[in-house]
Amino acid sequence: MSSNTNIIWLQSDQDEPITYELRSHVALFTNEDACYQFLCSLSPTIRGLTLVVTDPTISTDRLIKLKQISIVYILSSSISKSHIKSSAKIHGLFDDKKTLIEQVLTDLNRRKSSEPGFLTGIVSPFQGFYFILTTSSTWSRALVPAILFTLLLFLFAIPGVWAMHILTNRLIRKYSSRFIRVGIWLLRFLLYLVAICLSLIIALLTAQPLSSPALESLIRAQERHLKYPNRPEESF
Repeated sequence: MSSNTNIIWLQSDQDEPITYELRSHVALFTNEDACYQFLCSLSPTIRGLTLVVTDPTISTDRLIKLKQISIVYILSSSISKSHIKSSAKIHGLFDDKKTLIEQVLTDLNRRKSSEPGFLTGIVSPFQGFYFILTTSSTWSRALVPAILFTLLLFLFAIPGVWAMHILTNRLIRKYSSRFIRVGIWLLRFLLYLVAICLSLIIALLTAQPLSSPALESLIRAQERHLKYPNRPEESF
């Protein structure tokens, strides 16, 4: 397989030839068995291949299960859609071939695009916030890091502030001088501030890894929205 080939195209014998823009990127098959055997012969380290099926009569169940396949586009009629098993790899069911080809070309152009620059990195967080705000299915998962951070902050801050209060209260009882007590009061507020800042740092450091499953789920949701290839599951 050529290094430029990243699309597995499965169609019937009667289909029209694929467009010129796609020819150098496509491994073309007209038989599901031959396509399956070809994919099985590839190295298991190969990932990120796109499977395009333009024949609604072809079953894609075992092809989708292969690790080499990350994205699946299917040209299907309204009748055949009901027989297609749902899968996270299926990024699109198309009613017309023109729209399907446009989507495949968009994916190819994205892969050819240059690496993101400095300004792209600055804008990316705002794009992430916009995605969350406009995608209601992600709201509950987006709240997980904030809730964990708040709980951890109170968990560490309250005992810390209370301990500083007890310590300075003992010092106030020990000394009767007005100037010393004023100094102890200033010390109390300073210790309060230190306890809160330390609690803030600890909460920031621990909230992210503890909420990593929710954050990973958000990342995968946006990747599916952007039609990026599916990545293998990662352990905690």
